[in-house]
Amino acid sequence: MKPSMTAEAHARHLVAPSVAAGLFIVLVLFALSRISSFLSTLAFALLSAAVAAGLACEAAVWQERGTRRIEISGGTLTLYQGRERKARTVEQESVSRVKLTARLGRSTATLSLVSGGRIRLSGDAFPEEAFARIVAALAEWGDKATDVRKPCPR
Repeated sequence: MKPSMTAEAHARHLVAPSVAAGLFIVLVLFALSRISSFLSTLAFALLSAAVAAGLACEAAVWQERGTRRIEISGGTLTLYQGRERKARTVEQESVSRVKLTARLGRSTATLSLVSGGRIRLSGDAFPEEAFARIVAALAEWGDKATDVRKPCPR
């Protein structure tokens, strides 16, 4: 039996990049507001408030529904999600496909289940090294997964 792997999420990994991106957007809006014919001061204030509200919503959604902890032990993936840390267990046999993507410094693993559902795991709130280990373990699952989708009738 393989040793278990764990990745623990923390809000700082989610909030810090979002705040940096939000600050960049606000600075660009501020620069545009200095050109009076392009963006008014009122528009700058409203757009800045919208950016702040969007970032607050992102953090609130993560607090309510986000994955807080990922554990892989043998052939079992356990996700602890939301404020209550509800456990969701997925067996390796129930995974039909694993898709790994990495764009703009954001790595994501999408598990397609035999039942037709999908589970999407994003590394936004996890330390990079811990999430990379989880992704590597899930990549092995993808190597062993069999695509059980039925062919389309012609």
